[in-house]
Amino acid sequence: MTTIFLSHSKHDSNIIDIFRQSFAGTNVNPVLMEFEQFTNPPWLDIKRNIENSRALFVLLSSNLKISDYTQNWVSYEIGIAVEANKQVWVFEDVNNQTIFPIPQVHHYMRYNPFQNESLNYLQTIVRSYGLNSQGALGLGLLSLLAFSNPAVAIAGAVIGSQINIPSQPTGSKIICPYQNCKVSFQYHNLDSNILCPSCRQPIEIQFQNNP
Repeated sequence: MTTIFLSHSKHDSNIIDIFRQSFAGTNVNPVLMEFEQFTNPPWLDIKRNIENSRALFVLLSSNLKISDYTQNWVSYEIGIAVEANKQVWVFEDVNNQTIFPIPQVHHYMRYNPFQNESLNYLQTIVRSYGLNSQGALGLGLLSLLAFSNPAVAIAGAVIGSQINIPSQPTGSKIICPYQNCKVSFQYHNLDSNILCPSCRQPIEIQFQNNP
């Protein structure tokens, strides 16, 4: 099963619920780790789970700033993801901007939790990380070697090969104009006035095409 690691504050239960729903009905699982789940040392559990995931989703909110403890762990998770060549997505509620700079970001989406179009777009992103037909078929064939009932394994392979995996939304390429930043990222929204997810300085976007 494909996984995506969610970097979040434990106080963001409403946001976590929104993202859990985006994973529902997909062949992608979210990885949400709370400290009581860790085996010591906790950094090793986090590192292993990020390295085994397809991407890192940072759920940006004001709760990330509640404690230095939370901020340090989120920064650590981002650093591990970048080192492991995982895509870093930053998601921020359009109604709640937070001054929390993310040094390295590949994709930035401002979502509206009350808008179906926005939530559907979010689920498309999640689904795009699912196994493609070749990957699903391959897992089914590997199952054939692992299970005593070949009919079950072959059926799983056939069903898996028919899973419809959408292309990953590309968004619009943005380069932060500030000399002290210049971070390049893909932006997934049509709002023309945003804060750069990396330096949190204001940017006015001139769209050439829609995300």
